Amino acid sequence: QFEREALMLVAIRSSSLKLLIRLLNLRANYRMTVCLDSWEKIFEEQERKGLGSFKEVKEGNGAERKENIFEKFDSHFQKMYETLFEQDIVSSRRIRSDTYKPGEFHGDAVIEAMVNLTGFQDHNLTAQACALMLRHVSQRTRVTADLKLLQVLVFPAAVRVYHEAQYAIKRLTALRKHLSAARPDAYLEATEVLKRMTEYVTVSDKYGPEIVAVNQRIMIDHELDEPIVEILRMPLERDTTRRLALVDPAEADADPAKNNALRDLFQNCYDLVLQLCSGNPQAQAK
Repeated sequence: QFEREALMLVAIRSSSLKLLIRLLNLRANYRMTVCLDSWEKIFEEQERKGLGSFKEVKEGNGAERKENIFEKFDSHFQKMYETLFEQDIVSSRRIRSDTYKPGEFHGDAVIEAMVNLTGFQDHNLTAQACALMLRHVSQRTRVTADLKLLQVLVFPAAVRVYHEAQYAIKRLTALRKHLSAARPDAYLEATEVLKRMTEYVTVSDKYGPEIVAVNQRIMIDHELDEPIVEILRMPLERDTTRRLALVDPAEADADPAKNNALRDLFQNCYDLVLQLCSGNPQAQAK
C-alpha cells in the first residue's frame, strides 16, 4: 500500500511539472507579445517620421549604425526590459520565478523545489525537474532564442505567401489519402500546389534572392516540408520485368515506375525541397 501511494505521489508530481512547463510556455508567448508591442510602437513612430529615417545613418560599422538608429528609443527598450524581467507574469510575488536574475541560486524557491524532486529516484521525474530548472535559469537566453525564430510579416507579399503556405499544408495533408487511392484529380491538384510553392522559392525576375529567402523561412517555420515528406513516403512500385529478362541486368536502365503520375509528383516534391534547401541552413538542418 505504501509503495503504491509513493508511486501515485511521483505521478502527481510529474503531472504538476508538465503543467508548469505549459505555464512557462505561456510566459514565453507573453514575452514575445511584449517584444512585438514594443517593435510596433517603434515602427509606427518611424513611419510617422518617414520610412526612410532608418536609412539616414550611413557612417560607421553595422553595430554602430544600429546603435545610432535605435538610441532615440531607449525609453521603449527600458520599459520592455522591465516588463519582461522585473515584473511577475505567471508567478506569485512570493516565489518571483519570473524575475530570476542569473547567478542567484541561493534561496530561489524554484531551484530548491526542483533539486528536491531529483531525490525521489525516479528517472522521468528527475529529467522533468532538471529540464524545468534549466528553463528557469536560462529564461533570458530563451527570450533571445525565441526572438531569433520570430518572423514579423510586414509586407503584403509576405503575408500572401504565409496564407498560401498554410493552404498548401492543409491541401497536401488532405490529399494524401486520395493520392494513395491513385485519383487523377488528386495528382493534378497536388502538382499545382507544389509548383506554386516552388515558384515562390525559386530565384527569378519576379522573386529576387532576398524575397526567396523570406519565402523559404515562412514555409520552413510553418513546416510545409512535413506533408511533402509524407507524400514521399508513399510506395512507388516499379516494373522489373525488363531487367529480369536481360542476361546482364547491369545493362538495364533503372526500373520504370508503374505509376507515372506518382513518379512525376515525387519529382515535383523533390524540386520544391531542393529550392527550400538552396542556400538555407535552417532547411538543410531539418
